[in-house]
Amino acid sequence: VPADELRYGGQANEPMSELWSWPRWNAWNIVAEMTSAGHVYGRNIIGQETFTAGPSEKWQAYPAVVKDIGDWAFGDGVNRFVFHRFAMQPWTNPHYAPGMSMDSTGMHYERTETWWHLTKPWHDYVARCQYMLRQGHFVADVCYMQA
Repeated sequence: VPADELRYGGQANEPMSELWSWPRWNAWNIVAEMTSAGHVYGRNIIGQETFTAGPSEKWQAYPAVVKDIGDWAFGDGVNRFVFHRFAMQPWTNPHYAPGMSMDSTGMHYERTETWWHLTKPWHDYVARCQYMLRQGHFVADVCYMQA
């Protein structure tokens, strides 16, 4: 269904896109549509449901594998990551690791991952990027095309 994404995104307090990490780079056009709407309508925070993945991910993704995708999203105007997916893990017994999943959707991203204890620098990096990218006002749009 044809839609005016610029106007649609401009209605939101926080325009939000989605970016798939597995398969790589899927839905990049939605990122551009929502960041453009955020910039045109003066929104300071532009979110993204980030690192969405399909069945082919199969527990293979980790921060080093998806960092370039996240950096690309930051460069395209996103300044708030909403990680897809962070499933509730009710068990503390390591016998149940890696824990519950959300079936085959989303990058498996939670404390039961074998690499989770190594993620503080990654989380600090993402937090710092988000903070820095929210400072000031966006001033790159000279003109834009409404399709």
